[in-house]
Amino acid sequence: MIRRVLVGDNERVVLTRQRRFETILEPGSHWLFGLGLEAELHNTRSPEMVSPWADYLASKRADVAAAHFVIVETGDTEVAIVSFDGKLARVVGPGRRVLYWRAAVQVTYERIDVAAEPEVPARLVAPLARLGAASLAFHVLVEDGKRGLVHLDGRLIRELAPGAYAFWTAVAQPHVTVTELRRQTLEVTGQEILTADKVAVRVNVSVVFEVVNAAAARAGVTDVREPLYRTVQYAVLQYLGKRTL
Repeated sequence: MIRRVLVGDNERVVLTRQRRFETILEPGSHWLFGLGLEAELHNTRSPEMVSPWADYLASKRADVAAAHFVIVETGDTEVAIVSFDGKLARVVGPGRRVLYWRAAVQVTYERIDVAAEPEVPARLVAPLARLGAASLAFHVLVEDGKRGLVHLDGRLIRELAPGAYAFWTAVAQPHVTVTELRRQTLEVTGQEILTADKVAVRVNVSVVFEVVNAAAARAGVTDVREPLYRTVQYAVLQYLGKRTL
């Protein structure tokens, strides 16, 4: 049996015979002879090779794989930053192998051990933000007058000055809390207090405060205003409760 296969400039064909890999056909006209031939067509403008033959080619046919693909492999704690024609395009997660065609675009990549380096390098923060959830990173913006505290799997690992940051989510769960460092006002209103001479009074107290140590202020509490409110409430009770009118 004779068969003709036409392969376009942005195409490749994985050719198998009797369900066994034979070759990859490049652009051009190909005459094929014999029975049991199957042609799997790929559009190389979609750079990732999606095929049941991908792992076989990478592991068993290294010669063919090296000629036709850029192979990106990541360890259990690694991600790979993949760029197409010099522009960041996607992130490959831990424990994966992906084959990209050496054809329509130039594919380059960089592996990062995210267990050893949980923070995204500053040069990658903005490009990764454009990928959204596919970036495998948690993004945070700390505004002027505030301080960020980064916890990784429950451990405080870093304080953040104002700026844009990102942390990898591939192997750990980062959590960032932001604390206001500028002066704030706390209103303690409607406090019913009995003075030393048994006179009931109702008072409102306004407190101006400023956090000078974000880590200390956040230690053991989720909102610094709550313990401060209780402290002021108790102080007012103690002070006025011992006074006479």
